[in-house]
Amino acid sequence: MRWIILATALMTIAATIQAQPASGSTTPKAASATSADQIAWLRYIAAEVGRIHLEILEDRRQVQQTAMQDTERELESIHARQSELQEEQRSQVQQASDIEAQLTQAGLGKAEREELEAQRAELLSLSPARFGTAQNALGEREAHVRERLADQERRLRAIEQQLGELAPGRQ
Repeated sequence: MRWIILATALMTIAATIQAQPASGSTTPKAASATSADQIAWLRYIAAEVGRIHLEILEDRRQVQQTAMQDTERELESIHARQSELQEEQRSQVQQASDIEAQLTQAGLGKAEREELEAQRAELLSLSPARFGTAQNALGEREAHVRERLADQERRLRAIEQQLGELAPGRQ
């Protein structure tokens, strides 16, 4: 709505300026009144442009804050996945320890012993590589997300600085 008012005001001023006769053909009193009207319109337009600028900055701040919240949630998700991986790794280490304890039992049959040794070998061979790869990928993703969050924080500070310069009470 403000844009319409602003555009109308600009068109009115432009039309007024174009419609003015050449200098000297109007009375000084009429020229002074027209000039005062134009100054009033220009002040109004400047105030509206300032208000619109503030609104745009406030909208940008809102968008930036929302983006930061989304990025923080993404970071929390990464941390949750890292915790899950650590718990899975602890669980597999515990399983390997349990199998090791079962293997020390004297009454195990040959088939049971072979089965337990196969399970232990599988756990020990797959576990380090699988968890290492997943943790490395999550670490890289976390670093990228942290960089993105830092960039968003810098943008937010810049927006808030602009807001503070334009309207000290609106930060």
